[in-house]
Amino acid sequence: MASTTILLLPLLFLLCSTLNLTPTKSHKSYSYINSINNNDGFSISLIHKDSPLSPLYNHSSSSLKGRGPMACLNMPTRLVGSSRLSQHLMNGDPPSSDVSAQVVYDRCQYIASFYIGTPPQQVYAFIDTASDITWTNARTAFHSSMSRTYRSLRCNDNTCKLLEKRTCNNKNDDEACTYKLEYEEGPSTYGVLSKDKFWFDADGPSGQHNSPRDVGVLSFGLNHDVSPVDFNGLDIHGSLGLSRDPPFSLIHQLGIKRFSHCFVRRSSGGSSSLHFGSKAVIHPEDATPLVQLPSNEVQLYYVDLEGISVGNTRVNIPPAIFKRTSDRRGGFLIDSASRYTMLRSDAYDAFLNLVKQMVTNVHVVPYPPEEQDKTIYKKEFCFTSTNSTERELLPRVTLHFAGGVDLQLINDVVYIEYVEPLWCLGILRSDSKDDVSFLGNIQMMNLNIGFDLENNKVSFTNTVCAASGYNDM
Repeated sequence: MASTTILLLPLLFLLCSTLNLTPTKSHKSYSYINSINNNDGFSISLIHKDSPLSPLYNHSSSSLKGRGPMACLNMPTRLVGSSRLSQHLMNGDPPSSDVSAQVVYDRCQYIASFYIGTPPQQVYAFIDTASDITWTNARTAFHSSMSRTYRSLRCNDNTCKLLEKRTCNNKNDDEACTYKLEYEEGPSTYGVLSKDKFWFDADGPSGQHNSPRDVGVLSFGLNHDVSPVDFNGLDIHGSLGLSRDPPFSLIHQLGIKRFSHCFVRRSSGGSSSLHFGSKAVIHPEDATPLVQLPSNEVQLYYVDLEGISVGNTRVNIPPAIFKRTSDRRGGFLIDSASRYTMLRSDAYDAFLNLVKQMVTNVHVVPYPPEEQDKTIYKKEFCFTSTNSTERELLPRVTLHFAGGVDLQLINDVVYIEYVEPLWCLGILRSDSKDDVSFLGNIQMMNLNIGFDLENNKVSFTNTVCAASGYNDM
């Protein structure tokens, strides 16, 4: 795996002069939020790509068998060169608001569906709680020329000036405000900082969807290039930035204080929801504090992981091994765009050794070398199994968080089938140079995670993620 550095670096690089940049359509000043009812929450459906409910459903495909993580392409995890912005806020304080959108699961990422422009154009973006900027692709998703409310930002625009480092030539403040985003695993994309109306699905009676609701004009990146080789030729629509970092994250721009997500299982063929505002599902009894970060650090969702158990045995690791340090190292991060949960190397050694001691009822085998060459994720503990009862007897893994919150992961997200009958431990070793560990989206399946930014807490609750809501297991 490439570097797992968590800090977001300054924006870099100008757009190529050959790009046909969309000119500013209007010099009208846009407000940020003007149409949200503070008492009305919204939700995003979380749907597996292979479900008939998904707009990406392939009707020629008849089976989900063998479509485990091995089928996942090397999608990005987190941004390295995102919009590392100054801590200045936008003019005016956006009101607290509630909004919603549809979400699908596609190739190891959870994809949100929402709309941009007037009239609204539907776009898809992978959900990323570890980045701030929302961006979409000008080639495959959003066509700015079709929106009468679209505006590209210039270098002399106050919003562009919020970038800590701009790619603007000081001699020409009227040029496009541009940026480049680089991901840890190599993919990159660049574009123009823009503004337009955003729309999210409004829930009607009994979960029926009404027409998209206008939530106001937001800042976002309109990308003119996504590196096709690094993204494995996929038409990536973009990213939905849900960090708590001001000023460009969706959470900050909408003034959202509560949100939650419940990721549907890949093989369920069903859907679940991402809830914002008053509809967010938060369980105070299952809540652990979010780590308080210095104001000059990127505001991501770090929590204090105090320990790990395999079965009834605690892993022998120092109590402070997952602490976030004052020099911005270490910590345990909730990262919806990361595929796997990954532990810093010294903690992983102790964890893996205990797993090997505790797992005695299956036939342990090495991960196939020819398959290992196809992925950046090294599998260090694998076994063969065709017996579900046998797998159910494998030791459970429990994460122990500050505040006495113990999260026991279900075995289906800890031990994962890759190619029948090969199963592997789905918690992997992180090669982060900054010793960062993180909770990935595979281990988030059938787990409600509720973010309460008013009380600076996050709750973890085992559940069954479903379109109709959250049903306790």
